[in-house]
Amino acid sequence: MDIDDVYAPVNYNDTHWIAMWISIPKRHIVVWDSICSSISPEDLDVVMEPFLYMVPYLLVECASSDEQHSQYSLEPFTYERPTNIPSARAGDCGVYTLKYIECHALGIEFSKKYFAKANGKTMRDKMAVDIFQELPDAHEFENKDNDANRDDLPISRIHIDAWINMLRKRYDANPQHFRSERMCFLDHLFSQQWRFNYKDFKDSEPDQNVNYNDTHGIAMWISIPKRHIVVWDNICSSISPEDLDVVMESFLYMVPYLLVECASSDEQRAQNCQEPFTYERPTNIPPARAGDCGVYTLKYIECHALGINFSKKDFAKANRKTMKDKMAVDIFQELPDAHKFENKDNDGNLGAYEG
Repeated sequence: MDIDDVYAPVNYNDTHWIAMWISIPKRHIVVWDSICSSISPEDLDVVMEPFLYMVPYLLVECASSDEQHSQYSLEPFTYERPTNIPSARAGDCGVYTLKYIECHALGIEFSKKYFAKANGKTMRDKMAVDIFQELPDAHEFENKDNDANRDDLPISRIHIDAWINMLRKRYDANPQHFRSERMCFLDHLFSQQWRFNYKDFKDSEPDQNVNYNDTHGIAMWISIPKRHIVVWDNICSSISPEDLDVVMESFLYMVPYLLVECASSDEQRAQNCQEPFTYERPTNIPPARAGDCGVYTLKYIECHALGINFSKKDFAKANRKTMKDKMAVDIFQELPDAHKFENKDNDGNLGAYEG
């Protein structure tokens, strides 16, 4: 992970904006809230919970080496909401949110003089000019129906994301102007999607492939160049086509979004788009019998990654116990600490699949 600092705006109940700075080395999140009375401490705990728990998980999952993997843990991050920052008046929370992000990323203090409430309109006008000059296409997405009320209109999601895109563009062009060369800026959809999907995250077991209703495992191969996902399902009758559409929808839409958000340059961002991926579930792969879907799921992934065909001989149902035992031995030999995480309460069921 080549990022230390992540900045993102967060929308609360479609009425209020706050800024979020995620410090990965400190395992800590700072929330800059220009009108603290808009979100109670209890409600803010609910807003922040997805980030506190999901960011550590993402770091572990995205680690590119064992050494990097060992640097992270699934312990939740901490967070704070400082109260000694300049406050805004109603309607200016979006402007202040973006300015908090910009100033901190540039290493500039939150000056009470600069952030004076009387300067709200000046800041807004200056931001509009900067967006128009540096992102000339951004105005095409304006809501023209609100032109008559423009002076009184709270800053919109479109303006928020336009400013974030402009910060990205400035950072790509001149990273030396910023406080670090290991940072990224995420638009409001990042926080929106994470909060929306947090319940699914909480309800799922970590370190699994794709699990369906806690009863069936399937394997997934995401080909980024082809913008296509292949699902290997060893018992297709376990998931109807309609239910599989529901399972896959989040991947089809969120993977393209993640590629755009994580692009390290304008050129790389231009290569990606937010059009959803496609997917298929081949039916010509060796099937498993009930209870062996997990073993087959892992073996599909291993064989494909090694460039080995799914041999019907190797995947014969009669070989299921041999495969399972071999995997257990490999795990024990290569990951000797893995047995610490066993559920010892199930020792009595160890022979359930033998015979």
